[in-house]
Amino acid sequence: MGAVVDLDGEQYWQITDQAAYNLVTDPENHLVIAHLSDDVEEIRDLLARPGDEYLAIWHEIGHLSGVLRRIGSLTLSGGG
Repeated sequence: MGAVVDLDGEQYWQITDQAAYNLVTDPENHLVIAHLSDDVEEIRDLLARPGDEYLAIWHEIGHLSGVLRRIGSLTLSGGG
């Protein structure tokens, strides 16, 4: 097992994929609540899968980006 990072949080705002790259749309109407615990669980499941199992990479990247954004925010705020 590698280093342990305390993500110090659970819920966060995430914009839907449909609105993220549409700068004409008001993003306020496209926010959803995401969960770091769900992100971490999905990443752990990904790492435990056999190499030949089907992978919906867009789904896993979404969860990975949630964790990476949290680590980045902790680093910026001096919490990391």
